[in-house]
Amino acid sequence: MGNRIMAVVFGLLAGWALVMAGDAIVHHQYAPPAGFDFNDKEALKAYVGTLPDKAFYILLTFWVLSVFAAALIAALIARAAKIRVALIVGIILMIGSAINVFTIPHPVWLRIITIVQYIPVAYIGGRLGMRFSHS
Repeated sequence: MGNRIMAVVFGLLAGWALVMAGDAIVHHQYAPPAGFDFNDKEALKAYVGTLPDKAFYILLTFWVLSVFAAALIAALIARAAKIRVALIVGIILMIGSAINVFTIPHPVWLRIITIVQYIPVAYIGGRLGMRFSHS
């Protein structure tokens, strides 16, 4: 059981790092105004509303990569229940992403694709992790 918890934690850390990288790229390419307060919900909503579709494509790419990498890493680390561990990571990341895309207004197409992609991509990452771990 401890190994599976460790697998989930390390998978989530990897996934979180990729999400943060995607956010950093978007914020670098489409910088908010100087002195912008990301804690100001109204200002954040207004900023997101100014972003072009390309910014959302970048975010989506990193969100897909994050769940894939997180599930793969979790499956590689787990000694048993590799798919289950990969799916747990995918579900946790999906919940976090759902909170994000419904708290901060995102385009409807991004909300739908974001939520729908997590479980299948986590499953694929978990299957690949099983294949590489030979157990």
